[in-house]
Amino acid sequence: MVRAILSAVLAAAWLPLCAVAGDAPLLRGMDRGVIRSLSEATITTDLSAPVSHVFFKKGESFEKDDVLIEFDCRRYKEELAAAEAEARAELSNSRSQALMASNHAAGRNDAEVAQAKLDKAQANVRALTVRMEQCAIRAPFSGRVKEKVVNDFETPQPNTPLIRIIDNRNLQIDLLLPSNSLSWLKPGAEFDFLIDETGETHPAVIAHFGATVDSVSQTIEAVANFKTIPENALPGMSGAALFGRPRS
Repeated sequence: MVRAILSAVLAAAWLPLCAVAGDAPLLRGMDRGVIRSLSEATITTDLSAPVSHVFFKKGESFEKDDVLIEFDCRRYKEELAAAEAEARAELSNSRSQALMASNHAAGRNDAEVAQAKLDKAQANVRALTVRMEQCAIRAPFSGRVKEKVVNDFETPQPNTPLIRIIDNRNLQIDLLLPSNSLSWLKPGAEFDFLIDETGETHPAVIAHFGATVDSVSQTIEAVANFKTIPENALPGMSGAALFGRPRS
């Protein structure tokens, strides 16, 4: 994935070593990277109900546990009320059958059947309670809306995308580096990442390398983390990784 994204710009990325004034290290060159979110989700549901309200538009920010979408679940609410009433009736019947069985006024089989009916009714209540909880879809993490698919008052088909969200606060950098950099570049190495879209440079650190080297391009993938997440950085932005090495 990283190679597919960066291959178009990789050819122009290699710059010769250049001296920097004073005691600054030599810059190895400009190796390309893409900012990626650690969390992205397409929200769906198997609920069959009209949408009451979509609370966030495309590009808007939200916090974890905020309600993203709310459904009109009046029908499910009435079904739950009916199920709870049935469960209460089965509970009363089960207690009566158990008492009669203990006094030898009814058979043990009748008491077991009554208990089974109670178990079934209570399971139906639990299932409908879970269904009611799905009437409000909450954000699994803080982030922004990437795409709003459904609108107010629509009744989407079950399991179709409703909204796509992305975490723009937990970001990492996917890098594509020449494989010979493994001779001197190690996990924990620090560098500066120059973001093309903003022109700003931010400190980052190598987290780990990919499992294999591409023998054709002689490159290896690497993952890096920002020391501090830039406020205006967005997933999909690209840039140059500026690595320094001590003078020889």
